[in-house]
Amino acid sequence: MKSNTWLKIVVAVLVPLLVVSLYYNAVVLSNRDNNAVPYQTVTTGKDNVIVSGMGIGSLGVLGQDLGLSENTIVVSGSGTIYAEPNITVINVRIVTETPMKTASDAYNYVVSKASQLVGGLKNIAGIIELKTVNIGLQPIYDYSGGSRIFRGYNAYYQLMVTTTVDESGKVIATIVEKGGNVIESIYLTYPRQVMSKAYELALEKALDNAREKADTIAEKLGIKIIGVRAVSLVSLQSYQPVQYIRTYYEAATVSSSLPPAPIETGEQPVATANVIVVFNIANP
Repeated sequence: MKSNTWLKIVVAVLVPLLVVSLYYNAVVLSNRDNNAVPYQTVTTGKDNVIVSGMGIGSLGVLGQDLGLSENTIVVSGSGTIYAEPNITVINVRIVTETPMKTASDAYNYVVSKASQLVGGLKNIAGIIELKTVNIGLQPIYDYSGGSRIFRGYNAYYQLMVTTTVDESGKVIATIVEKGGNVIESIYLTYPRQVMSKAYELALEKALDNAREKADTIAEKLGIKIIGVRAVSLVSLQSYQPVQYIRTYYEAATVSSSLPPAPIETGEQPVATANVIVVFNIANP
């Protein structure tokens, strides 16, 4: 047989093998390394429930690691808890409207206004917390023709007000009435205990959702679920507080009483859980 014939045979056999080998190393093994996440075993009675932090893309790795057989059902479950926010957080500033001649003038102006504001807010029953966030003072200059011209001093006082939603409209009116001339933001949120409970309820809801799916599959296919093989906690997340006002609001300084601002909350998502559950089924 001629030498070029042997060369053709070698190329025809080795090249496909080389391509398969490169694909396996580049794709299969790299995906396994990227998806695999360490997990811990928690013993509950006779069953071992595997709890992990891996995502849905790791189901293949999960099955290989646990040696799952064909006698299993793998389903995902999701649960979201909704509630109406009952806490309002308001960030307000008192700022000098024009530069003042001396630093003392600017400072005294904002401190005097801040004292009136804090005093007025403390008389409202729904106030949960008042927190001074910042006090600022700076010189103001104009630049013209290469020269720096001193114009005076600006000052500000920043306060974070936490109140109940029910009283927040009255609080906003009081802020404006007492000299708060910039409302930076208003957030609607929840107490810490509500957030903590929402995590638990979201996880329970996700597990119930996974079980409902597995029961539906089992009923339709005429099979029987006999236990849980593994549980993967994919994610457990909370939502950022709802920002009611996204832009600066320039409040007018007035002397007469102002009506409360209407604050409508509506239900908002608090927490969401996503799980993957592997159920054992009876042998057919």
